[in-house]
Amino acid sequence: MENKKLRWCFKLKDGIKIIEPNERLSKSYFEQAKSSLLRAEKDLNDKDFLWATVTIYYSEYYALYSFLQRIGVKCENHAYAIILNGRMMNVLKME
Repeated sequence: MENKKLRWCFKLKDGIKIIEPNERLSKSYFEQAKSSLLRAEKDLNDKDFLWATVTIYYSEYYALYSFLQRIGVKCENHAYAIILNGRMMNVLKME
Protein backbone atom coordinates (compact mmCIF):
# COMPACT_ATOMS: atom_id res chain seq x y z
CA MET A 1 0.00 0.00 0.00
CA GLU A 2 2.79 2.41 0.90
CA ASN A 3 4.46 1.85 -2.48
CA LYS A 4 1.22 2.83 -4.23
CA LYS A 5 1.09 6.05 -2.23
CA LEU A 6 4.70 6.80 -3.11
CA ARG A 7 4.19 6.15 -6.83
CA TRP A 8 1.13 8.40 -6.70
CA CYS A 9 3.23 11.21 -5.16
CA PHE A 10 5.64 11.07 -8.10
CA LYS A 11 2.81 11.51 -10.62
CA LEU A 12 1.31 14.67 -9.16
CA LYS A 13 2.18 18.17 -10.36
CA ASP A 14 3.43 19.31 -6.94
CA GLY A 15 4.61 15.84 -5.94
CA ILE A 16 8.05 14.32 -5.61
CA LYS A 17 10.62 15.20 -8.28
CA ILE A 18 14.22 14.06 -8.75
CA ILE A 19 16.46 17.11 -9.20
CA GLU A 20 20.11 18.06 -8.95
CA PRO A 21 21.23 18.11 -5.30
CA ASN A 22 21.35 21.66 -3.96
CA GLU A 23 23.80 22.10 -1.10
CA ARG A 24 23.13 25.84 -0.73
CA LEU A 25 19.38 25.32 -0.35
CA SER A 26 19.98 22.34 1.92
CA LYS A 27 22.08 24.48 4.25
CA SER A 28 19.46 27.21 4.23
CA TYR A 29 16.70 24.81 5.25
CA PHE A 30 18.95 23.32 7.94
CA GLU A 31 19.48 26.82 9.36
CA GLN A 32 15.71 27.32 9.38
CA ALA A 33 15.35 24.03 11.26
CA LYS A 34 17.83 25.16 13.92
CA SER A 35 16.17 28.56 14.19
CA SER A 36 12.75 26.95 14.60
CA LEU A 37 14.08 24.76 17.41
CA LEU A 38 15.40 27.81 19.23
CA ARG A 39 12.00 29.44 18.85
CA ALA A 40 10.30 26.30 20.13
CA GLU A 41 12.52 26.34 23.20
CA LYS A 42 11.47 29.93 23.92
CA ASP A 43 7.81 29.02 23.41
CA LEU A 44 8.16 26.09 25.80
CA ASN A 45 9.81 28.30 28.41
CA ASP A 46 6.92 30.75 28.01
CA LYS A 47 4.46 27.82 28.37
CA ASP A 48 3.08 28.56 24.92
CA PHE A 49 2.56 24.92 24.03
CA LEU A 50 0.54 25.54 20.88
CA TRP A 51 3.29 27.53 19.17
CA ALA A 52 5.99 25.25 20.56
CA THR A 53 4.25 22.35 18.83
CA VAL A 54 3.95 24.26 15.56
CA THR A 55 7.60 25.34 15.55
CA ILE A 56 8.80 21.83 16.44
CA TYR A 57 6.79 20.44 13.51
CA TYR A 58 8.33 23.00 11.14
CA SER A 59 11.80 22.33 12.50
CA GLU A 60 11.33 18.66 11.66
CA TYR A 61 9.97 19.50 8.21
CA TYR A 62 12.83 21.90 7.46
CA ALA A 63 15.37 19.26 8.55
CA LEU A 64 13.72 16.68 6.30
CA TYR A 65 13.56 19.11 3.38
CA SER A 66 17.22 19.98 3.95
CA PHE A 67 18.10 16.30 3.62
CA LEU A 68 15.92 15.88 0.52
CA GLN A 69 17.58 18.86 -1.18
CA ARG A 70 20.98 17.44 -0.30
CA ILE A 71 20.20 14.13 -2.03
CA GLY A 72 18.39 15.70 -5.01
CA VAL A 73 14.72 15.31 -4.19
CA LYS A 74 12.20 18.13 -4.47
CA CYS A 75 8.98 17.73 -2.53
CA GLU A 76 7.31 20.90 -1.29
CA ASN A 77 4.13 19.17 -0.19
CA HIS A 78 4.27 18.21 3.49
CA ALA A 79 2.08 15.13 3.15
CA TYR A 80 4.14 13.72 0.27
CA ALA A 81 7.39 14.46 2.12
CA ILE A 82 6.10 12.58 5.16
CA ILE A 83 5.11 9.59 2.99
CA LEU A 84 8.56 9.61 1.36
CA ASN A 85 10.28 9.86 4.73
CA GLY A 86 8.28 6.91 6.04
CA ARG A 87 9.26 4.85 3.02
CA MET A 88 12.94 5.74 3.38
CA MET A 89 12.86 4.77 7.05
CA ASN A 90 11.25 1.41 6.22
CA VAL A 91 13.97 0.71 3.65
CA LEU A 92 16.66 1.46 6.24
CA LYS A 93 14.99 -0.90 8.73
CA MET A 94 15.18 -3.72 6.20
CA GLU A 95 18.95 -3.37 5.66
